[in-house]
Amino acid sequence: MMPPARVLAAVDFSDASRIALSCAARLTRHCDGELHIVHVPPLLMIAPAFELGTAFAAEVYDDLRAFVRATPCAGLAPKCHVVVGETARVIRDIATRECCDVIVVGAHGLAADDRHPLGPTTEQLLREGDIPVLVVPIDWTPPDPARGDLSGTGPVIAGLDFTSPSIDAASAGARLAARLHTRLLLVHAVPRPQVTQRWSEEVESMTRQEAAIAHARIEPLVAALRDIAPVDVRIEIGGIAATLAHATEGMPGALLVLGRAAHAQPYGVPGTIASRVLSHTHAPLLLAAPST
Repeated sequence: MMPPARVLAAVDFSDASRIALSCAARLTRHCDGELHIVHVPPLLMIAPAFELGTAFAAEVYDDLRAFVRATPCAGLAPKCHVVVGETARVIRDIATRECCDVIVVGAHGLAADDRHPLGPTTEQLLREGDIPVLVVPIDWTPPDPARGDLSGTGPVIAGLDFTSPSIDAASAGARLAARLHTRLLLVHAVPRPQVTQRWSEEVESMTRQEAAIAHARIEPLVAALRDIAPVDVRIEIGGIAATLAHATEGMPGALLVLGRAAHAQPYGVPGTIASRVLSHTHAPLLLAAPST
């Protein structure tokens, strides 16, 4: 549900998760919601956890509360959870049990020296499950730091490819934009096929025709979403990930929204496009859940 009534922030005591928790707290305040925070100790701690029993849980819980106190969560009275297990699965299970509307994570955790743009847990959360995931880059800063919410965030940029998941994401983006008092920007990319010079003129003509068709197809959706929030449209010829990342340039408060397919698509498994976009931009990205 957007805007979210219950927000779950997953933390591992890294700087990246501290930034994600800060964003989650601001989102919770902005939406007058309820904040949950979960920490999943590493799997290698399972054996010591069984040996130490309640002492281990109590000590880790104290560490979590200290971590939370050092992050701006004042006035939210967050509910903290410490659960040992497989990280992504525990996070999804807690989100389901507590009826959370979104999971907020950092792009990287303690393994931030990894060359990949996303940590393994974040990547797994993007690829699996049916709960929206908001990924917050480590260099994210609130648009208006003096405020305790997300004031100044915007526009909300929704990638649209006319599939049901992307239309659901656009609708979720419009509702979030309304709550944030900002605009919704719908972005559609028309891929340009790679051909030899001999066929370049024909391909250029075809892509322009595709762009014109997209303009006509998008109008009914724009008309419906304008009842929720102000809507702008951008249709560009180019790759999907690069086009979406380009849309955030010069917009430090931008927030991206993408749809999550319910199953694997011809272009890859769920979450693939989100992973690629996050490697090109520093804007937070919300991967919305399919409606069915």
